[in-house]
Amino acid sequence: MHVQSFFHFLLFILVMNFYVVFIFNERGSVFGTLTTLSCQGVVVLLLLKYAGGEVYQFWKSANLIEYLTSDWNIIDILIVGVGGVGFAIDVFYLDFQGSTDRDEVGWGLDLAKSLYAILFLLIGAKLMYFLRGFDGTSAFIKMLTNMISDMRH
Repeated sequence: MHVQSFFHFLLFILVMNFYVVFIFNERGSVFGTLTTLSCQGVVVLLLLKYAGGEVYQFWKSANLIEYLTSDWNIIDILIVGVGGVGFAIDVFYLDFQGSTDRDEVGWGLDLAKSLYAILFLLIGAKLMYFLRGFDGTSAFIKMLTNMISDMRH
């Protein structure tokens, strides 16, 4: 199950990178509408799958306090929330506006870019969760999490 989750997460990283670099930043100039809609559909499906996994994990724990005390769960919730809000602003505000001019789209473009930047920082933090399972990185990740824990307490 852990390996399957890791591959789903890698797919999420690859699709989000492709979307942000090639579709979002080059709005309407490089790829056609079909490619854009297909990529947006895959992003929505992956965000829903990720959110569903978090709901299932919460349901399985049956204790809100226990679920929210794990830093990894907080990162997961933030990934779903920040990714969902950024993608919603991107699709519903920027795509329906129909303009690629920075002055016409206003605050939405800057907010979506900021949310995507935060999303990729969170994805990097979540990647450390999976890197704990490898011999070469487990000691380093353990040291980092212990340092962060010591700074918080």
